[in-house]
Amino acid sequence: MRVRFSVVVVMMILLAAIACEKKAEKPQPVGKVEITTVPDPLMIVLQPADYSITATGRETGGAAVTLTNVTVVVTYLDSIHIMLGPEDLTVTRFTWEAGSPAEGGPLSGLLEHFWHFDSGEEKEFEIQVKIGHGLTGPEEFAGLYLPTIFIQAGVAQGKEGFLVSLNYEGTDDHGNIITGAASLRLQFQLV
Repeated sequence: MRVRFSVVVVMMILLAAIACEKKAEKPQPVGKVEITTVPDPLMIVLQPADYSITATGRETGGAAVTLTNVTVVVTYLDSIHIMLGPEDLTVTRFTWEAGSPAEGGPLSGLLEHFWHFDSGEEKEFEIQVKIGHGLTGPEEFAGLYLPTIFIQAGVAQGKEGFLVSLNYEGTDDHGNIITGAASLRLQFQLV
């Protein structure tokens, strides 16, 4: 009787171990971040003006996500680099590689707000865009600044606008590596 009881106990332990193993085999959700902007495209005029764009970020994969690296690049809409004479402005002025929100250049406020998402979380952020005559934006301005001379040079080359591309990498709370991209089109409004 004692042997039989021991066999039953061993079988129960084995069944419990198998059930735990099957439970552990269930796939874990993989975090995913989606970023959209409104309006897109943003119609911009060829003279000084101020604009606001609403960026919405959502975690849609079911796991919290923390970004680890973001690259922001501004080109023309056709992905050709912005040139002024021999200078490649896309490389010298309009590329930011960020390992933290503070390194995000004019989009550092957005990155700070979107650097971490809890599972299922949705966030919004207002991106400021300013067109101005000077080569650099006002000191107190926090956002994307574009000199009118760059817009005029683009129009003279037959370009239709600018493309702001944001590529990101991160990890979710299960250790999965995630990648993604978002973009914003700034289209020239020729009046």
